[in-house]
Amino acid sequence: MSRVEIPQLEQYIFAVELPVMLAHINRGDHLGNEHFIAFLNEARVQYMTAHGMPEYRNDGPAMINADLAMIYKSEVRYGETLRIEMAAQDFNKYGCDIVYRLTVVSDGRLVALAKTAHLNYDSKKQQLLLAPPGFKEKLLKR
Repeated sequence: MSRVEIPQLEQYIFAVELPVMLAHINRGDHLGNEHFIAFLNEARVQYMTAHGMPEYRNDGPAMINADLAMIYKSEVRYGETLRIEMAAQDFNKYGCDIVYRLTVVSDGRLVALAKTAHLNYDSKKQQLLLAPPGFKEKLLKR
């Protein structure tokens, strides 16, 4: 099986720190893969909101996930805090990709790299929407 490749960026635009709680730990005594995805989702929502592009809007349009790739590098244990750095890239007329680097705050250990694709979507009309004006500029702002 070929491996997924996600290159690390030289600079990430935004970062959040999130604690790993007991509920996130699986039978292997480390962070479960489903919780990695939950952490990515939380980080992305904070990134989008901080850049004036909230994912949850009352008018119908929203961002949807089109795909996800993740490379695991190290286990994460209960009580550690994850630092999730991210940046948008590969913009297109409907959305963009977001790349992530996840490290443990206490020792800087790299635990995962990830990439997600996001599209603007109108769930009422069930169709893709063009990215709103200023979409790229807002998400690239530091």
